[in-house]
Amino acid sequence: MFINKKLLSLLLVCTVLLLSSCEDFFESTVELELPETEQQLVANCVLNVGERIAVTLSHSVSILSEIEPGGGDTRIENAIVSIYADGTLLETLPFVSYLQDGNMSYFDSYVSSSALVVEAGKVYTLEASAAGYPEIKATGFAPAPVEIESIALLDPSYLALATDETYAEFAVTFDDPDAENFYALSFQTCSEENCYLNCIYSLDGTFGAGSGDLFEGEIDCKYGSDSFFRDLTFEGDRKELKFFLEDYYLNVIGEQSQEIVLSTLSKDFYLYSKSFELQQNRQDNPFAEPVQVYNNIENGFGNFSGLSSRSIILPTE
Repeated sequence: MFINKKLLSLLLVCTVLLLSSCEDFFESTVELELPETEQQLVANCVLNVGERIAVTLSHSVSILSEIEPGGGDTRIENAIVSIYADGTLLETLPFVSYLQDGNMSYFDSYVSSSALVVEAGKVYTLEASAAGYPEIKATGFAPAPVEIESIALLDPSYLALATDETYAEFAVTFDDPDAENFYALSFQTCSEENCYLNCIYSLDGTFGAGSGDLFEGEIDCKYGSDSFFRDLTFEGDRKELKFFLEDYYLNVIGEQSQEIVLSTLSKDFYLYSKSFELQQNRQDNPFAEPVQVYNNIENGFGNFSGLSSRSIILPTE
């Protein structure tokens, strides 16, 4: 087969031109002019029964900003932060860089005096203003704690079918008030200086009820917002919740304080924590659907909500 030299030359020229045009196409730059967004105040405060009120305050940043949200570059230290209850001003909180109060440490926050500590069920109102930002407002409360009725060691050497690890099986029992309630179950070990959270494992479908996730019956670590659950399946009834701990902890009882903690959460705290953790887990995934973090701050962003807790010593037999 013979190809005319002129035709071959023409094909080569066309190929070069085509490749050149493709290169120009892919190297084209489109400049987008995005509207500037107004910076707003971001307040975060967890009302914990029996503790001081501590509010962290920063400003929002653009989605394209390289500044870390909530970091030192966004912190606001010259705001007026006030706490009200029943329309009465309780305190205007001073900013403190560091404050140690017993085993509680406060950093870069607006903190109440020792005379103002959170009371269960009391509704508090937060108002904050700073030059250059819209004033913000929020209401929140810490629910009354739910008492742990009992805890029992069911099996000191439960062998999980899905793994080669050995666990100790326990059951904690509590009476759920006849209303919509939100909880967290956690396991902490404490030394004289600090307490540390450890994994709780469970096969109880309560942990998946209402979360939108299918419960697959696997033993997995319940930590952070994964340890949250609702009373959808036992509202107003007594609940026995079975869970597992690594049997290692049975061998070190006495060396450390080991406690099971049942926390009662406000709905705002539950929704904020669940959505925030989901957003953090998806932020580096370009294929995941974006998550809007729950917000209960008027004219701003953040969270003003509460919790209360009861604990019980881990049994050995």
